[in-house]
Amino acid sequence: MPEKVILKVGGMHCKSCARLIELELNDKDGVQDVSADDVAGEASIEYDPAKIDLEALLQGVRDAGYDVL
Repeated sequence: MPEKVILKVGGMHCKSCARLIELELNDKDGVQDVSADDVAGEASIEYDPAKIDLEALLQGVRDAGYDVL
């Protein structure tokens, strides 16, 4: 059963920033949907916890060059 998490993201200032986060996380096995909102400074992620854990999602945001608050 999919789970959903909303992460506060630091340093995301524009639509291009949000798109980078979406691209980074969508490439990960187990991620079903990602929506990053630069105005709210949040990333909403739907994922399969049997395939990917929260730490891997956090690392994906960091790999894209942003901080998780």
